[in-house]
Amino acid sequence: MLQSIEVALVQYWQVMPSDNDATDREAIEVCLQAITQSLQNGQYIVAAFAYEVGKTIHKLPRKIPTGNSPHSSKHGLLMAFKNSLKKM
Repeated sequence: MLQSIEVALVQYWQVMPSDNDATDREAIEVCLQAITQSLQNGQYIVAAFAYEVGKTIHKLPRKIPTGNSPHSSKHGLLMAFKNSLKKM
């Protein structure tokens, strides 16, 4: 049985990769702090973390994509949604 609940999103976070690792680390940290605060307030969070987040946080070298490489397109490092529902 499929049930559908319509809720309004309260907040959406997205961290896209830049060409600067320090900028990416800072953006990820700010996003994680906001997610942590929301969780502490009892709000539900849905999040997706890209593999590259770990590499960025741990300061590991990243490969530079070239031309027709399957990794040449940029995708979000982190995406998260918060809605108006609260845990009971």
